[in-house]
Amino acid sequence: MSRSHDLDETLANVIDLVAKRLDADVCSIYLCDANLQHLTLSATNGLEPGSVQKVRLAIGEGPTRDYLRRECHQSGVDYVELDTSMPFDRALMEYLISRKARC
Repeated sequence: MSRSHDLDETLANVIDLVAKRLDADVCSIYLCDANLQHLTLSATNGLEPGSVQKVRLAIGEGPTRDYLRRECHQSGVDYVELDTSMPFDRALMEYLISRKARC
């Protein structure tokens, strides 16, 4: 992979590499907006190229939330909603303690 300071080019390089390594038909990267409200399709290999920067998904609502939960569960990855009203380190510590208790 070549070095690039252009975000679009870097994202394209990443999805190409990941798609090849996983032998995936589709590989996409969604980036979160500054307000942590939406994911925007920022690069894709296998989806309609014209949808890049046009497809936006609300975080934590409807199909996006369900999709993330399902995909995480199927991959053996924890899906956890942290309480953002408290400092991140405290919320993370509470999660880790509760996870340890379940194991």
